[in-house]
Amino acid sequence: MSVRINDATVKMILGSNIKDFINKDILIDMLMQTLDSNVLEQVVELNMMNQKYRPFKVGDLVQFKQGEEPSVQLIDFGLACNQYRRGVIIGSDDYRDEFNPYYYKMKINMLGLNADNKVSVTETSTYTNEIKLISVDIDTLMSQYQHALRSV
Repeated sequence: MSVRINDATVKMILGSNIKDFINKDILIDMLMQTLDSNVLEQVVELNMMNQKYRPFKVGDLVQFKQGEEPSVQLIDFGLACNQYRRGVIIGSDDYRDEFNPYYYKMKINMLGLNADNKVSVTETSTYTNEIKLISVDIDTLMSQYQHALRSV
């Protein structure tokens, strides 16, 4: 879920975390003008969290919403849970060669089933703030994922 807040609120949140000095207002204005809305949203979210944030890594097993509700078969195979699909982070969805754990979108190998009910992967991308790290049945899922990659 994404919530939009106005610029004045973002400036107030930024300002509360920058020590007072002669150019504080200039620095806040510079950040507001140069950072895109996705980065500002992440800065505000990190600032407001009450738990330690762990940036994503390539290979992390995650869950996320992707279009329509997952089928019963995906849930039965453990490839989905409730309205969330599962997958593995394979990179940041930017044009850089190196992985950027703070990019606003991640590339994910989404786990699914092919026509023979064998685990398959489909590359997709999802907003970083809509991805949750999971550890449930990680060994089983990672084994299925590795097998699916060998089949491609």
